[in-house]
Amino acid sequence: MQCSITPDDMVTDGALEGGLVNPTTTSVNYVVGNAGTYGVAFFVNQGVGNEEITTINLYKSVYKVPVAWSDPDDPTHTTADSIPAMWSNEILEETIDISGAENHYVSMTPLDFAGLRDGLIVDGKPIPMTDDSMRIGDYFNFVVESVLSDGRSLKQNKPVTMGVSTRFAGKYKAVEAEYYRIHVLTYVTSDWPAVTEIQSVDAKTYKVIEYLGAAAFTGNTYYFQIDADGNITYPETWDGVAQTGNDQPFITCLTNPADMSDVHCGESNYIIKDDVNGKDRLVMSFGYYTAGSGPRTFYQVLEKIVE
Repeated sequence: MQCSITPDDMVTDGALEGGLVNPTTTSVNYVVGNAGTYGVAFFVNQGVGNEEITTINLYKSVYKVPVAWSDPDDPTHTTADSIPAMWSNEILEETIDISGAENHYVSMTPLDFAGLRDGLIVDGKPIPMTDDSMRIGDYFNFVVESVLSDGRSLKQNKPVTMGVSTRFAGKYKAVEAEYYRIHVLTYVTSDWPAVTEIQSVDAKTYKVIEYLGAAAFTGNTYYFQIDADGNITYPETWDGVAQTGNDQPFITCLTNPADMSDVHCGESNYIIKDDVNGKDRLVMSFGYYTAGSGPRTFYQVLEKIVE
């Protein structure tokens, strides 16, 4: 039997036209802890002879990356406790009414984190209220649908994604630095490496590559975290392994205040944002303790290198 329904002609001279909406970008970086708003503009292609676009609908969801070995009580990773990748529900975030037959731009309503998470459910639970629960690789997804004057609804081929990134990853230089060996000043700013590389681990955790402060201390990796208030802390363990410096126990202003008396504990371990030039600063104090000898402590003010 032959179907009596005639499909829309999309390729010949009689093809239906119209409905094209071009976002100014299809990828936006959502920066954890930035407390800003995020949005995009859309170019509406009305075009001569096209059916006019009357409405743009934005459908929102979130994708959560998988997490392997998530059980903190299983540091040896002997149990299969990975969290699979998950999608949230999809909801209509916004309807933008379009007026006029000319090509023009329209913008979505900018959203902060509260707006981005609103109404989204993952694995039966709403997204937590603060963005430090987001992981690198997570992203908010916006499907763009145009509604035409002839009643057709067309979804654009590429969604707009707002991927989780972190502000303080990057390359840094020391603008102020001190190293004390058993309370004796031994190294200063000029002894620090020209570049200290900091990588994102998750939405609030960072990994410092190669140098433990001064350039003399190569072959080291250590972790720190930045909370919603801009405070810097150092986890005692990471991935089930205790933090060390030069293979010795890591110490901080909280764990060993007496040993850290030289490195400005009352005036350190916080961030300074530069929203104009991007030259954010990290003010940090940390160290390690050598048994039978004493503390080795570091103070550094690192400034982000803007390339």
